[in-house]
Amino acid sequence: MVQVFGAGHNVSSHNGGTGIFTTGLYPAGGGNSPPVQIEVTGNTVEHNTGLGLRIAGDATSTISGNTVGSNGHQGIYANAGGYAGSQSDPLSQVITENEVTNNGKSGIETQGGAATIANNIVSGNSGRGVWAKNGVHIITGNTLSFNEGGILLDDNGNQTWSHTISGNTITQNTITKLEGLIFYEPGQGTGVGIRTLRIGNSPVTIENNLITGNSCSVAVLALDEDCATITIYNPDSIDASFTVQGNNIYNNDVAYEMVVFRGVAFANIDADNNWWGTTDVVEVASKIFDWNDDSSKAMVDTSPLSAGTNPGAPDP
Repeated sequence: MVQVFGAGHNVSSHNGGTGIFTTGLYPAGGGNSPPVQIEVTGNTVEHNTGLGLRIAGDATSTISGNTVGSNGHQGIYANAGGYAGSQSDPLSQVITENEVTNNGKSGIETQGGAATIANNIVSGNSGRGVWAKNGVHIITGNTLSFNEGGILLDDNGNQTWSHTISGNTITQNTITKLEGLIFYEPGQGTGVGIRTLRIGNSPVTIENNLITGNSCSVAVLALDEDCATITIYNPDSIDASFTVQGNNIYNNDVAYEMVVFRGVAFANIDADNNWWGTTDVVEVASKIFDWNDDSSKAMVDTSPLSAGTNPGAPDP
């Protein structure tokens, strides 16, 4: 079964709740039947008091080419539902080529399933640009700017999914709020560019991104001396890989470009061939909080350093 919303001409505006809300329910035959397929394309969803666009329940979804702005809560919220709990066969969520701006909470938020978030413009939202919870995530080719933080990965459970963040432009995001899970949590780091938190035993790859011009406010820096561009989570039990390669990470107004919460019992972090704005080994080391600063933490291996900006990452 396929449900289609849009085809390019719908406008949902100034409603006293969610702009577009659809839920995927299994057709006759129950959970053994194929899930509903939902397509939401080419709509304008703006100035609603609740969420802009919401998909909930057991469904595969494609959300593309929408303009979602100035809604009271999340711009786009896609929850794949209970069926997404199958790690061998997670439901697909594709969120691509949307413009998501100036919403009251996160720009794009997903939960469960196998989510591909690609080539979106996400700007000016009062929460994270992208908040990805549970499931498999491929976050690629997006422009995330002027949000309350760039990307938050939050698995919320002792599971082994996988997360790839590649080819994004993450710039001019700022952490200003001190309360709440999304923005700040004592002892967990701030992660204004990319924050990884409670993601179980999931491998993470961060590659070929441009991460520059992000900042933590003076108030946040006063309470979180480890305010960082990227935070690296501590696995629950499995020595999951964490790779940061081929990125351009520089000129962020933070205490550290990278802070490690991963314990020393786990493998080191591979962070070679990144451009940190310098080729000075000592200066690069000063930008990273790891075993060299706290012997209970894992070490970040930055060698070899990139000699200049990486051409595989987006242009500034």
